[in-house]
This record gives sequence, C-alpha cells and structure tokens, in this order.
Amino acid sequence: MFAHALLWGLLLFGAAFLCHIPLWRILKPKRQILGLVMLFGMVAPAVLAAGLAQAGHSSVEIAYAVLLLLLLSSSYILSYPAMQAKAPSLEMVKRIAQGGPAGITYEDLRAHFAKQDLISCRQQDLLTEGLVRQGPDGGFHITLPAKAVLYVMRLLRRILGLPEGEG
Repeated sequence: MFAHALLWGLLLFGAAFLCHIPLWRILKPKRQILGLVMLFGMVAPAVLAAGLAQAGHSSVEIAYAVLLLLLLSSSYILSYPAMQAKAPSLEMVKRIAQGGPAGITYEDLRAHFAKQDLISCRQQDLLTEGLVRQGPDGGFHITLPAKAVLYVMRLLRRILGLPEGEG
C-alpha cells in the first residue's frame, strides 16, 4: 500500500513538472521561484492529498506521498536558478569544449569572460525575485525573504560543518 502511495507522489511530481514547462513558456511569471513554490509546494500537494484521500488511502500513506512530492519539489526549486542562470563554471566548460581537441588557452578563456557581464544578469534576477531592493541612493539592500534564505543556508552549512564561504 505504501509503495502505491509513493508512486502517486512520483507521478504527481512528474505531472506538476509537465505543467510547469508549458506554463513557463507561455506565461513566464516575473517571480519564477514564487511561481514554482506555488505550483510544486502548494497546488500539487493539495491535489495529491485530496486525490489519495478520495481513493481511501490512510493518512500515513498520504503523508508519505506528500512528503516525497515536497522533497522532489524542493530539490527542483533549489536547482532551478542554477539551471536558468549563466553559471560561470558551466560557461567555462562550454567555452573549453568549443575549442575542440586543441582546447583553448588561458588567455582565450579570460578574454571570453572579460566580454561577459555575469553580474548584471544575476543582479536583475535578485531584484526580480524580490531578494534585494535598490534604494534611492542606488545601493542594494537585502530583503526579508533573502534574510530567511541566508539564515537557512548558514544553518545548513553549520550542520554540515562547512566554514562560511567555503565548500
């Protein structure tokens, strides 16, 4: 019985993912992370719990299925910014691959990155997602949601025994 409920958790994650793709291509919400949290973290678990309850599953089975769905969803939501962004390491690997068997020189790699503006696109993402705000003086200031994210990340780093800024 538990395997059946867990299968439903996997299936609903897949269904939410398949809904996510066309929704983002058509609507592309301005605050994408919030949209992902709403779709994967609120709508999908509610649909799953209601469906399993209607089918006569126990509250423990429903809890397992919803927990699996939330774990998969959390992993996806946390990895989403890295997938949509220009990650410097990935950009470096792509640039080196373009060099073919001969590779590229350090100078070529450095010149390529000197032409790219990796900061302004990240800055715009932070503003769009509401993690920072720009003050009247032009300076950037952290918002309450960003403080919450920082708190959680620092807590996880302490739990894992990683020093600040390493690992």
